[in-house]
Amino acid sequence: MEKVSISHHNNINHVWMQLLDLYKKEINTLSEKLSAIATKNDDPYVLQKTNGYKGQFDAQLSSIRRLQNDISSSIPNLANLAQHIKDGFIDYTLLLKHNQLKDRFITEEKIFHEIRNGFKLFDANLANWASSHPSNVPIMLL
Repeated sequence: MEKVSISHHNNINHVWMQLLDLYKKEINTLSEKLSAIATKNDDPYVLQKTNGYKGQFDAQLSSIRRLQNDISSSIPNLANLAQHIKDGFIDYTLLLKHNQLKDRFITEEKIFHEIRNGFKLFDANLANWASSHPSNVPIMLL
């Protein structure tokens, strides 16, 4: 049976929690920028895009919080398990549960990067368009 170090998984969990905190902070920063864009623009297309990104940001924050909660609840389980296992390794069943968290983390990370990069591209295109057409309302961006 395959066994993996408990301390290794506990360290990974803490790294995931730190990265998820970082992603939440960045989403909050992007949300502030999004609010500024929505305030400065009354074009229906821009408002549609900003509302879409607002929904994506909110959904991503909620998903990150759920994952953080699940990771947090797994940390005490690992700590309790470590006290009862003399060799400091976990069995295959717990490894599977940890790998499920890992898969969820990777998915969250991928979605975060896709949303962030899409928003940054939208913002850059909007800024470029506005600088070349200061008196016109944008017709279509991305």
